[in-house]
Amino acid sequence: MLPPDLKIYNMSIAPIPSDSSFPFHATISSTGKQYIYRFCTNDYVDPMSRLYYTHFYYPFDLDLFKHCLSQFIGTHDFSAYSNQIDRETKRLSEVYNISLRTTRTVEDIKVVEEGGGFYRVEFHLRSALYRMVRNIVGSSLFVAEGQMSLSMLQQMLHGGCNRRDNPAKSAPANGLTLQHVYYETY
Repeated sequence: MLPPDLKIYNMSIAPIPSDSSFPFHATISSTGKQYIYRFCTNDYVDPMSRLYYTHFYYPFDLDLFKHCLSQFIGTHDFSAYSNQIDRETKRLSEVYNISLRTTRTVEDIKVVEEGGGFYRVEFHLRSALYRMVRNIVGSSLFVAEGQMSLSMLQQMLHGGCNRRDNPAKSAPANGLTLQHVYYETY
């Protein structure tokens, strides 16, 4: 009954959270997430990989890109790196009485070279705002291309800014994968 690109390999009854007054919810009950953003720096992207890798075809400083990404590790106000909150998120925040703060904690960001001009950026975090990961990648790339200063990227992490203050575009969606969602009992 699922589309061909989805497979279920394990299923069980959702547990009742031990420290909560609300029932299990796939998003709200998670204790962490791993996102992976894949990109290619070759002159061209293999047609078989084009749906899963973003093609960064402009020259950029890979070491500066990595340094920019490291600036996001820790607890910061990500209001300049998130887009408008969607209606469903607002609805859930009202139902579960959850604050829509823009402060988030990024536990780790790692750039892994896969070989042949292919890379992946691994993000480990508790939760992300709407388009936060894509905006982090896009802003870091913007600095690495020389279109924005590192100090401006850092300044926007200290709060008081919103997405309109960030001149960088979001990185394309085709490189992003929600790789894993962690729960208390899994």
